[in-house]
Amino acid sequence: MSETRFAEAMVCFDVFQVDLRSGELHREGQRVKLQEQPFRVLSLLIERAGDIVTRDELREKLWLADTFVDFDHSLNSAVARLREALRDSAEKPRFIETIAKRGYRFIGQLRSALPAAAVSSPSPGTQSSSLLRVRIPGRIWMGSTFCLAIFSVLTLSALYRPSPDSQLERIEVVPLVGLRGFQATPAFSPDGTLVAFRQSDGARNTGIFAAVVGGDKTLQVTADPGDCCPTWSPDGRRLAFIRYAEKDVSIFTIPALGGTEHRVYRGPPAMRAGLSWSPKGDVLVFPETNPTDPTRSVISSLSLIDSSTRALTSPPAGWLDHEAAFRPTELRWLLSVLR
Repeated sequence: MSETRFAEAMVCFDVFQVDLRSGELHREGQRVKLQEQPFRVLSLLIERAGDIVTRDELREKLWLADTFVDFDHSLNSAVARLREALRDSAEKPRFIETIAKRGYRFIGQLRSALPAAAVSSPSPGTQSSSLLRVRIPGRIWMGSTFCLAIFSVLTLSALYRPSPDSQLERIEVVPLVGLRGFQATPAFSPDGTLVAFRQSDGARNTGIFAAVVGGDKTLQVTADPGDCCPTWSPDGRRLAFIRYAEKDVSIFTIPALGGTEHRVYRGPPAMRAGLSWSPKGDVLVFPETNPTDPTRSVISSLSLIDSSTRALTSPPAGWLDHEAAFRPTELRWLLSVLR
């Protein structure tokens, strides 16, 4: 396959136009709202159009090594939002094809958005191809992120620099568990004696785990690689967690020390993380993707008695309500809203 470059870094496929320099996606001339990370996934897939881009490659190129996030959840969410923007589906893909247990592949037919004279001709002796490769200015994103991080550190250092007379207590950082692999989304039990977290080592030790704070033993509570974000019930007897799958997302509850799982909700795959128990332990609040308008997510309440849901917020199109939290003693919640 010959490599073709564009002076304006603009490519088209179907009814979409992608401006790789400005980071914008348009559909028939109208801008499509798409967050930065899903756009970066699209850019890399376009750069490697027709080839499989593995999940490891996506992690290496798009998630910095010192960025501590739940990668599997972040990537699944980014791909789901990308498909929503492209009006694509995992079952019958037109643009983004899932390669099971490996990664993704862009299968759309790319074409130049520039006149023919602006596109370089393939070298003699090579065949032209309808699939076009474009170099993505990924260093710009990484450089901007690095500069912003340095600026933030310097600013905070200037604002919170202790006076010479003050003495800061030394804080000792010690590991809570000795498991190999990746741990994320920790949550302490209400009495502070246990911690639940997501564990992944790519093998058997994957799922939700619990450990005694200060102890040396861990307990595997679940074993699904899509399990994430454990949250303790107010009495410390149960855990609620999210299970991400290719086609949907579910919310489960389970006894804190393991036992029978109970599915209490199933919804679209683009749901963001964030669960909170009510003080009485009979309701969960969570960010629910609107099935008729995927550009919005609302905060919904979920009854653990009959699994009924009720929308609590009504954001405008393009707004994503998430991270709701109950106050410990009142049926009120605080909302963090991402536009």
